[in-house]
Amino acid sequence: MDSLPAPAAEALQAAAAAVQPTTDKLWAYASSDPKAGAAATGLAVGLPLLAFWRARLAGYSGQLQPAKALELLNKSNSLLIDIRYVP
Repeated sequence: MDSLPAPAAEALQAAAAAVQPTTDKLWAYASSDPKAGAAATGLAVGLPLLAFWRARLAGYSGQLQPAKALELLNKSNSLLIDIRYVP
């Protein structure tokens, strides 16, 4: 998390602390039922990965300021490709 901006790292740590009691209960239940164990593993691995992905990539605004991008588009033979994902 050292590479994340401080607000994103703090939010990720707060989210992890908030779900810790729930994950503890899931692990206790998972030890008694194999199907529950698979579901708990999916949640325990998937949710933090999703949180990390969103914290790391959501809202990325690129390397150029909008004015600089417009300047480059206007003065050179350039092409702007928008690859934003809209769910």
